Amino acid sequence: MTTYICKCGQRVQKSISADNTGNRLEGYGPGHECYGCPYAMPWGGNKWDEAAKRFVQDIKGYECRTSRTLSYDSHFIGSTEDKCTCSVVSLDFDFLEQISAWVKDTFPLGELTGGFSRDKIRPTDYSHNGRYCCTFVCASNKKGIAAKAALFARFFDPDGSRKDMTPQQEMEKVLTDIKNSRALVKEESSSDAPAACICSTCTCGGCKEECFGNCRSCGHPVQECNSYQTEGKKHLTPAHSEDVAEPFGNIPAAPAFDFSALGDLSQQAADADQQFDLHYGAAQDEYLISCIYLARIHALTAKAGRYGGGTWTKWYESKGLSEGSARTMVKNGDAFNSATVAELKQLPELTRKDLNLIARSGCAGQLVEAAGDSQRVQELLAQLKAEKERADAAEKSAQNAHKENVYFKELVKSAEAQTSKDAKKREEAESRYESALADINGLTEQNDQLKSRLDAAEAREEEAWKMQSKAEARAKTAESQLEAAHADIDGLQEQCAQMSQRANDAEEARIAARLQCQKAEAERDKAEERVRDAEEALKHQPIVGIVDEEEVDRRAAEKAWGLADARNAELAKDNADMKKQIAALNSKISDAAQSDFENANNIAFFCRRAWDTGKGSYSRLVGEDLETTFASLCETLNSIREEAARLCRQPPEYDGGEEDE
Repeated sequence: MTTYICKCGQRVQKSISADNTGNRLEGYGPGHECYGCPYAMPWGGNKWDEAAKRFVQDIKGYECRTSRTLSYDSHFIGSTEDKCTCSVVSLDFDFLEQISAWVKDTFPLGELTGGFSRDKIRPTDYSHNGRYCCTFVCASNKKGIAAKAALFARFFDPDGSRKDMTPQQEMEKVLTDIKNSRALVKEESSSDAPAACICSTCTCGGCKEECFGNCRSCGHPVQECNSYQTEGKKHLTPAHSEDVAEPFGNIPAAPAFDFSALGDLSQQAADADQQFDLHYGAAQDEYLISCIYLARIHALTAKAGRYGGGTWTKWYESKGLSEGSARTMVKNGDAFNSATVAELKQLPELTRKDLNLIARSGCAGQLVEAAGDSQRVQELLAQLKAEKERADAAEKSAQNAHKENVYFKELVKSAEAQTSKDAKKREEAESRYESALADINGLTEQNDQLKSRLDAAEAREEEAWKMQSKAEARAKTAESQLEAAHADIDGLQEQCAQMSQRANDAEEARIAARLQCQKAEAERDKAEERVRDAEEALKHQPIVGIVDEEEVDRRAAEKAWGLADARNAELAKDNADMKKQIAALNSKISDAAQSDFENANNIAFFCRRAWDTGKGSYSRLVGEDLETTFASLCETLNSIREEAARLCRQPPEYDGGEEDE
């Protein structure tokens, strides 16, 4: 529930949060306690008046415009140095009529227009803390600007406040106008003199300034209330029960809050509660005063122990305050506790948000010291706002830094995971290298064996040389094809398959070369056997001439060893080159195979993503468009399924066939 304040001080509770709202006055008319109030106004729609030939208001009843906060001081709003409109906010209708008459008489040529009329009051113009807003429009020239400046200099001080009255005097005048207007209407509507008020619920203990000379329960002058007649004694039975007025505003008088749980502190709390009700919901200075008394009640309940057994919570809830609002008001009250009422009334108009900021910053004392200097107050407020903005920016920066820290931690985790994967790959590569090294060592041993038996393999050397040349040519061809395929491997999967096939061919060539070598060894063995047989046969034949066999053998051996050494050197160099080429080829084949796996594995992912992307558009198709797209989709999916099924049934060496032209 939100507390709203009427111009006379009446408070009502409503379950809304608007700044201004109308309080319907049920049974408004002669005898109603608000009858004759100048701020009561009719409500209802418009209807056509046939006699007047115009629309008139269809009055359904009367209401009083209430606001969450209420100020009685008149103020000028706007600038005297531009061509924009200006406004005067006030609850003193006499003052608004005075300004309107002066503008009409002073500027007959329209340099400044606008004015106030009691017959044309609009509910929406009750703004600015419950005050009525009267707007004036200046001409869009220098004369219009000068007219605004003349109005400002005529009626207002440099800070925009009214010249001829203080805020306190304005408040007393408005309340007096309400009282006199009601009394006048009451006298006109009744031939008998009204009975004196003998209200038994009067809260005034005699003539006190905070009552503004009137009973807070019924609004009558103190001289007519029961408290005055009984010399300050309250709650006496009225002499004439038929003349006892109900509490003001059709709202029963709220019973006094029970502070008995506080013991000896209960009376102090009750006095603070009374002052809180007096000031809460009024103008800014009144709001700060209410905060001071609220903080006093909070301190008293805390002093009583455990906040008076829940007394504190029950009290602020009885005032319609939330825990957060009460906590904020306690901070404000503690901050401004050392300030006097006169000092608070000198403060310029500030929002509650600004007041809360000042209280939290601990600069309330500086604000009170600068109360008479509006410029100093604004500078102090601007400094506090700048510091708050810097603090907010620093906090935001810290939050961003924290987010970046979390992000970088995630990057470190990802890098560590990737490093672990790289380490595993490195271990696998080292294992493959060791295996390859073992193969090379084996090949070296085989080469040594071949070198020792080259003299017996000259017959097959030319054939082996031809086969080796062919293998080298095929290896070079495969390597060039692999290099070309590596440049286009991202978009050409079929070339990877060709590379793999060619690598297999190279491997088969190596195997064939080994087989040829084995055959050559076998032929060599056979040749050696034939030589031995021939030597044995020669031994049994007669000697027909003298031949120096040692010299022949020596020359033959020198020639054979020379040829063998030269050939071995060439073979060793070719063998080393082939090992390097084979190692590079194996590496590229491994990369190509991995790329084939990843690309093939991504086919299903890309198909699903394409379907998710276009599914929304597909779902909105109807009629022929839907049938066409469905047939095309099914045709494509069936084609992919058939091709994939055929590939699954093919042998491992199948390369997918050539593309259709």
